[in-house]
Amino acid sequence: MNDIAVATKVEKKQPLLAKNQNNGESAASGTRKAVDLGIFDAFRFSGSSQKGTDLQIKVPASSTGTKRKLESGKPRVDQKSESNDRNSKKRKKKTTSSETLEEMRAREIKKWGRLRDLNLSFESVKFQIVIGAILSKQTQFPVVLKAVQTLKAEKDICPDGKSLLPKQMARCDEVKLRRLLSFVHYNKQKAKHLIQTAKMVLERFRGIVPTLQDHLLLLPGIGPMLSSVVRTVTPKKSEFGEPSEQ
Repeated sequence: MNDIAVATKVEKKQPLLAKNQNNGESAASGTRKAVDLGIFDAFRFSGSSQKGTDLQIKVPASSTGTKRKLESGKPRVDQKSESNDRNSKKRKKKTTSSETLEEMRAREIKKWGRLRDLNLSFESVKFQIVIGAILSKQTQFPVVLKAVQTLKAEKDICPDGKSLLPKQMARCDEVKLRRLLSFVHYNKQKAKHLIQTAKMVLERFRGIVPTLQDHLLLLPGIGPMLSSVVRTVTPKKSEFGEPSEQ
């Protein structure tokens, strides 16, 4: 009796499962409708009895105002190789159009010509060039020349209006110097460096502006590059009619 009852229950469940499968297929077939979403109208949904809904994607031939093209056949260009090629071309151009040391020195001397006034004393010209080097950091050179002329116009800093010397610069008030250099980038820091440099020249180098690389690097605001520029553009003592030091 128990076997007969179980068999009848199984027979009753089988038509129900078949009926549910048929209903699922009809419902899935009914959901296969295109969704009009403008540029997203390529997405369509299809149902299956086992995996639920599957997403079918088609690339549209054209969209509103734009066209998308798939170029699967073309190989992708490596950006690193392109940048390396550009860098190598730049290096070749630099080597072909590179200046000699004499040409570079002549160009720098011409640029700094207004600060290399041979009518002044040797020490004044050296200190003037050091001042220009400190002011030239991240500043255009015409602004540097204007700043030097502004300092020369101040009687407390330059009594004769021509020669800038460490003695007068060391006594200058820092707040006043900042105001005079207000149009120069980093005027507060540079004003401080000018006063500290003047004091160091007086105390450490006995009033003689240094010209050696190691000594120039001790001055505030003078780095390796600026020290090389100072040594390049500073005239020799013999150019002033004075005997050069051995």
